[in-house]
Amino acid sequence: HLQSGRHPRLQRELLRNHAAYLGYAVSSLRLPRGRRLYVAGAPRFQHKGKVILFELDTAGTVTVAQALTGEQIGSYFGSEVCALDVDSDGGDGAGLPL
Repeated sequence: HLQSGRHPRLQRELLRNHAAYLGYAVSSLRLPRGRRLYVAGAPRFQHKGKVILFELDTAGTVTVAQALTGEQIGSYFGSEVCALDVDSDGGDGAGLPL
C-alpha cells in the first residue's frame, strides 16, 4: 500500500504503533532546493513492516512525505534501507527498503 500526504491526522496514524521499531534502520537523502528526506524503517509494524519517508524543508518543518507497507507477515520489511545515487548525478537518488 502507498500512502502519502501532509495531513496531521494521517501523520499521527502512521506513527501510532509503538511496537513497530520505527527507526530500526534510518537513512537520508539530499533533495533539490535544500530539502532533505529521511527514510525510517519500522520492521514490526502490524507484523508486516513499514518504511516512512519524512521530508525536512528549509524552514525546519518535518512532514510525512510517503509510507510504504510490507505485504507479507514476518518479512521484516523496513529492517534495512539504503540511500544511493541511481542516476550518477552526484546526489542521492533513492531510499530503498530491502
